[in-house]
Amino acid sequence: MGVNPFGNGGRGGRRATGEPVRAGDLAADARALRRDGRTHEAAGYLERALEVSPHKDNWRQSLCGLLAELGRVEELAAHAQILAERADEVATDRLLVVARLAVKAGQVEAGRALLDRAVGDPPQPGPAVVARRRLPGYLPPIEEGLLERTARRVADAPTGAPVEPVSATPFRAGQGQVVDGVVRHILRVADREVRLVQKTLVGPAPREILLHRDGVLPEAGDRWRSVTVHHVGEASPDRWHLLLEDLGDVEGLSTPRQIVDAARSLAELHAATLGARERLAHHGWLFGGEDLERVWAVPPVRAVTALPEAVLPEPLRTRAADVLTRFHDATPELDALATALPSTLLHGDTGLENVVERTAPDGGRRMVWFDWDSVQVGPVGADLAQLLLGRALRHYARRADPTVVERAVDAYAADLAVHGVSGEAVRAGYRLGATRRMLRLKFRSLRNLPAGVTSRDAPGVSAEKHRLVLEDLALLFDEADRLLRSV
Repeated sequence: MGVNPFGNGGRGGRRATGEPVRAGDLAADARALRRDGRTHEAAGYLERALEVSPHKDNWRQSLCGLLAELGRVEELAAHAQILAERADEVATDRLLVVARLAVKAGQVEAGRALLDRAVGDPPQPGPAVVARRRLPGYLPPIEEGLLERTARRVADAPTGAPVEPVSATPFRAGQGQVVDGVVRHILRVADREVRLVQKTLVGPAPREILLHRDGVLPEAGDRWRSVTVHHVGEASPDRWHLLLEDLGDVEGLSTPRQIVDAARSLAELHAATLGARERLAHHGWLFGGEDLERVWAVPPVRAVTALPEAVLPEPLRTRAADVLTRFHDATPELDALATALPSTLLHGDTGLENVVERTAPDGGRRMVWFDWDSVQVGPVGADLAQLLLGRALRHYARRADPTVVERAVDAYAADLAVHGVSGEAVRAGYRLGATRRMLRLKFRSLRNLPAGVTSRDAPGVSAEKHRLVLEDLALLFDEADRLLRSV
């Protein structure tokens, strides 16, 4: 494959005299050729280097990048296969890079083979799970007969009733590193159509599995319910299935009335689980863990200086450094406050993409919450933060009614006051959620802006997104100031 690195001329000509060949020299020459823009020749040198030292995975990764540039996709797939066969000895991040190159080059099967090995057996959560989930047409495996048995039960059909699969469609839902895939299944049981959503998770007993398996959720209320679970169980070591009701198109909440109703639905859930720190103490997985520590970690002060001034301009830049410094200095006091506040069961990820409004059997409205991947025990009010300060709200309800955030907090507090929770406690928990969860998300949004895109120098959606994130940060800093003055 490629060019003969020992032909006359070029950087390799000096080795045509019989001088011993060193793979490291060939790789160094390949890097130099690449810098000179001589991609085709650089690939040839790396191919020869790998013939001498076939286990140099960093060289093979570089070669795959060159082959992708050159459009030599079949050779890229062949090298991807070599890495897949040696996956136990290859760093996961290297497998991911080459898998993405293969998929982008149209070699989806080669990329899939690499990702399967990177995920592992038994499968473990991580970036490889996310990358595989995003492959075109990827369907996580499901044990034989499970869909049919569940469909008969949902249809109230006898054990032997025929079940005909109609379609299985993957869709983008679930963003965590434990979600292997989400698939909408349509089946026909006798004359009835049954719709099920398969959510497959990996890792040692994910939170959402334990929540439904252990019956932690309280009974549904007048204002809220959880998505209906038709099946929960472990399919194989560290692979789990949920079969859920199909809620149809999740259009998201968009009106001020819906936002206030969603806040009140959370108040009803939280009222039913007050005292969760003591009542649920035997469910240790609801308390702490590395995943929760990441979710609630406030950005370090260096997060400010890591951003270009055009992305985080003055005076917000100076204010950000001040707020983050004071917040980290006050960590012991804030931890004590979080422990002292009334505790409850938190959904943990209350963005508007995780709730839908549906009609209840009595004809009233009810909020249906799903995607419980981040369920945990925490202070009252904390779940309001993402609901009221997430990216979706600013596009709709806040513009229609600038007072919607305060009205929603007031409605939530009024509902919990009946159960003896003070408005002061609610607002302290809300501000803890706003600072400890949302600041991290907003800084991540700024980091993920396309290079060079700011509201001053780029038109369109990206510039508008930049402006809105800066607006959200100003609101969060206001809440952080109020919280810090209270401790």
